[in-house]
Amino acid sequence: MSLTKLDLKLRVSLWRANDRRCFFCGEPIEFRDLEIDHIIPEGLTTAVRNELLERLHLPPDFDLNSLRNLVPTHHHCNGRKGGMQLPDNAILLFQAVWDKKQTRVAGELARYREDGEHSRHLTAIGHAIQGGRLTKQEVLQFVARLEQPKASVRNDPLVVTFGANVSKVIETGSLPTAAGNDYVHVCDWLEKDLVYRVAGALPILSQRTEASARNGEALSVRLAFWNIDVDQLSDLGLPQYWEVTEIAHFSDLYETSPHDLLAKAVVTAQGLEISDPFDPVYGLGRCPRCGSTKLTRTAAVDPVRGDVYPDVTCDECGWIA
Repeated sequence: MSLTKLDLKLRVSLWRANDRRCFFCGEPIEFRDLEIDHIIPEGLTTAVRNELLERLHLPPDFDLNSLRNLVPTHHHCNGRKGGMQLPDNAILLFQAVWDKKQTRVAGELARYREDGEHSRHLTAIGHAIQGGRLTKQEVLQFVARLEQPKASVRNDPLVVTFGANVSKVIETGSLPTAAGNDYVHVCDWLEKDLVYRVAGALPILSQRTEASARNGEALSVRLAFWNIDVDQLSDLGLPQYWEVTEIAHFSDLYETSPHDLLAKAVVTAQGLEISDPFDPVYGLGRCPRCGSTKLTRTAAVDPVRGDVYPDVTCDECGWIA
């Protein structure tokens, strides 16, 4: 089945429900190689299909595009099988195995749909503010009056890994002169360009979760997204040298809390200066450029006038107050 025929939420849910492995060969699948195949081919003639469903004791209206009939596969495994009709006993075996994982499929799908619901609610509020029907102050006052439920909403951002073959990108000569022509400089430029493009394409908070992975040939960048509908990733419009290599929730990849990461995302998105009430001299709690709390505070003294000039430097991005 073509990747474009299924929305991204469904593809990712099927993939993760099978532990990111190919249903047919059992080997791990990289997201870039993921395809979705039918256990019972959808290209059968009506007569052949009806006879097959009757032999398998399936209802005549059995949906070949239902979750029970869609499985994650490698590109080459899908290509080998093609539209070939499997023997009846093989179909029954595959369906029995896959039926046992339908609860996991439904759970994964519900999780991504919930993310999408959050995104739509926040987008609606954003449109109301931008259209002048609401002010930020009104929203904040309204939220402040709400009672937080005992079971707080899980703050588990979606982490998307973007990969690029830097060596091939350099060979194409398609990058601007400012990107440079050596591996390190091109990686730096590509990473900044990716973050810039993502921030401009999606009205969603995003933040790098860790330093980029570089092996001398390729580049891998992980970005966390809050309250994003995973299908929005298809609308990023990134250059072809970028591809999504992994999609997972923060809690699947890290044992730490994402709260500090969220604070960084808010600060960098708004260019805010967060004051520190326990630091009356410097008064800065987070770097307004990257949101980090790793700040070095120094002071210079004018020997003549005796004035003290405090300085703050961010240890992560080098910003200087």
